[in-house]
Amino acid sequence: GIHVFDQQRQANDFRRTITNLTIAGNVLTGSTRRAGLILSMGDEAGLGNRIDGVTVTDNVFRGNDQLGAVVGERVANVTFTGNTFDENGNAGLYVGAGASGVTVSGNTFRQSANSVCAIECTWYPTAHVIVVAGAGAVVDGNRYGPGSPVTIGTVDPDPGVA
Repeated sequence: GIHVFDQQRQANDFRRTITNLTIAGNVLTGSTRRAGLILSMGDEAGLGNRIDGVTVTDNVFRGNDQLGAVVGERVANVTFTGNTFDENGNAGLYVGAGASGVTVSGNTFRQSANSVCAIECTWYPTAHVIVVAGAGAVVDGNRYGPGSPVTIGTVDPDPGVA
C-alpha cells in the first residue's frame, strides 16, 4: 500500500509538513496490515506537523486487511473522487477524529462481511464509510453495494447503486 506518515524522530526535531499531494491511478490490494492507503501525521513534540491538501483519485482499493483507506490525525483538505473500494476487510474508508476538510464524492464502495481481515478484525465494524465523531468530512454522491449504503457517523444524501 501507500503510507503517507511522519512523526518526531528525536528530541531536537523539526516541523514536518506534507502539502499538495496527488495519489492517482494506483491499485492498492492485499495489504496484510491495516489499509491500502494511510494518511496520518504524528506530532508528539507539538511542532505543528501536518498533512494538508491531498487529492486521492482513480485508485482501486481491493482486499486490504482492515480498511481500504484511512485518514487520520493532523490531516486536512483531502478529496477522494473516482476511486473504487472493493471488499476490504471491514470498511472501504475510515476518517478519524483528527481529520478535517475531507470530501468523499463520486466513488464506488462495494463492501460486505468477508474473510479478508486477518489481524485485529474487531477494531472496525463492517461498513462502506466510517467517519468518527469530531472528524470534518462530507460524504455525497457515491455508489454503494451490495444493498443499501452502510455509513457510520455520516450520511450520504445522494447515494447511488454500485
